[in-house]
Amino acid sequence: MDTRGFSGPSRCICILTSIFCLLLGHPVLCQQKVDITALNDRAIELSKNGMLGKAIEIWVELLEITEAEYAYRWVFHKNIGQNFQKLTKLPRAWWHLTQARKLAPEDGAKKLAKRIARLEDSLTSEGFLRVEVKAARLGEFQPVEDELANWYPLPATWWFKPGEVHLKVRSTGGQEVGQDAVVTPQTKQLTASVPVPLAEGELVVVASPPDAEIRVDDELLGIGRIDVTVAEGDHVLTVSHSGYVTYRGSFGIIGNGTEERSVVLLREADASTTRSSLHKWHWVALGSSLAVIGAGCGTYWGWAGSATADQRTAHLDWIAAQVNSGQPPTEADKDTDWENRLHNNVLPAEITSYILWGVGGAGLIATTVWMAVSATGTGEAQAARHLPTLAPMSVSGGSGLMLQLQF
Repeated sequence: MDTRGFSGPSRCICILTSIFCLLLGHPVLCQQKVDITALNDRAIELSKNGMLGKAIEIWVELLEITEAEYAYRWVFHKNIGQNFQKLTKLPRAWWHLTQARKLAPEDGAKKLAKRIARLEDSLTSEGFLRVEVKAARLGEFQPVEDELANWYPLPATWWFKPGEVHLKVRSTGGQEVGQDAVVTPQTKQLTASVPVPLAEGELVVVASPPDAEIRVDDELLGIGRIDVTVAEGDHVLTVSHSGYVTYRGSFGIIGNGTEERSVVLLREADASTTRSSLHKWHWVALGSSLAVIGAGCGTYWGWAGSATADQRTAHLDWIAAQVNSGQPPTEADKDTDWENRLHNNVLPAEITSYILWGVGGAGLIATTVWMAVSATGTGEAQAARHLPTLAPMSVSGGSGLMLQLQF
């Protein structure tokens, strides 16, 4: 075939590389993932060797890096609670064990409930009082006791001994203040003075069904509907209800602005049917796009390749005939004849293949975008949402762009 700016093999490499990067340009290939299992095994080993505090630090880190839907978060909470109990940090042990019970499957929750009941008896016998720690806005508090102090979300239930207590309180924007309070046998509630963030906005969420739980940054803020003040910045909204597919999505708050969300959860059976139907058509569209691209390749190397070979033979025959007639063609005549033959007999095939490649490539991109969008549009729980991004790509004979889609 004739070389025109970009050879056939280079075109093939470019297209196949684009398809490969398109389908595989995915975070698992682009960045190293944290090995959760390895960290958990390390924490277990440290715990067995008596290094309980170090093990707790690793499990706390795992709670920070795993999403709310991660199936084994309850195990991390349980392990932290058990270690705190061994360290006689009973209020912290109680808090983590109660979190574990909320997240655990039924059998695990029953066992944890018995353990928590025994722990509450121990707390009461040692003179601890159960106190509700309230706050006017989202934030966290930290009982100031020792180097193992962790941050706990507000509002919260905590166990204090009567007397003066020292707390650190911080806002979602990171501003920290110290706070002292006095707990008496009659104290049922404390109010934590969360610092006012640099900027706040209003968040209004209406959920369906009306008794769905609404959480912001994994903290339960209300049932069915909330109208709350939230610190400026990025946050995560979670809406959940038993028997429905959990919704999880991100949103941003601009100072003094209002963000309104309406979330309708799908029943698990409906969501399964919707996903199954979508998945079927996803693969039909994907297969069709690849088939069109394949047809373009067949046209280019079949029809156009055969036409080129035929025209080259005809061109050589024409030159021979001209020589035999005593009128040998000039180089300009040869070039003109060859260009005319390519234009009239080969170019239509090449144009057809270019059209097929364009249609198939556009279909491939549209399908993968459709798959990415539909995966986050059916109420499914998502670790994160990512928009398609373009990244530089080097190929034989030039350079270009590849589309990266994160699922």
